[in-house]
Amino acid sequence: MDKANWPPKSAEDMSALQEQYGSDVNIAEAVNLTPSAITIARQKLGVPVYSRHTFWTERRIAQLTELWAEGVTANAIAEQMGCTRNAVIGKSHRLELPARPSPIRPKDGPLSERTAARRRQVARDTALQTSESKQTHAEMVEHTSRQRPMQTFGPVTSCQWIEGEARARDFCGDRTLPGKSYCQPHYARAYLPPKVKAA
Repeated sequence: MDKANWPPKSAEDMSALQEQYGSDVNIAEAVNLTPSAITIARQKLGVPVYSRHTFWTERRIAQLTELWAEGVTANAIAEQMGCTRNAVIGKSHRLELPARPSPIRPKDGPLSERTAARRRQVARDTALQTSESKQTHAEMVEHTSRQRPMQTFGPVTSCQWIEGEARARDFCGDRTLPGKSYCQPHYARAYLPPKVKAA
């Protein structure tokens, strides 16, 4: 392209240059002008900025819609258009193109023995986890029902070691060591003696 063809006469001409060269910088190199001169010309024509992120032009959207309606696979469309399969699928969702049947869904009819066995195993595992969680919940309710109230005034005489979740306020409650906040076993866990360095 040379300066003789510059500036473009219409928005369509500018869009064609953008399609061919990409950014304003690339167009500027092609016509031997500054990028700001290209930007000014583009703005005067009312053409939005073109960047790598503006892959989906009107022409490409029309091409995608047409290929999608013909039933061409997303992989084939992506290869034809020079983009990724995920870009094609994402754009088709945003355009609300009709959904296609999933290639991984089982066909109508009986399941294979392997699939049926796997589904039975998953159902058994789920039932087992559900019963275990119910049992754990029942134990937790029973445990929290025997909570001791938190001591708020006076000297600490019952162990303040929190058992389980801090939100439950379930303290050990055993008699504390004189001048300490914990009973003997919890004091030993809370305050570990310093390690002796090997000589």
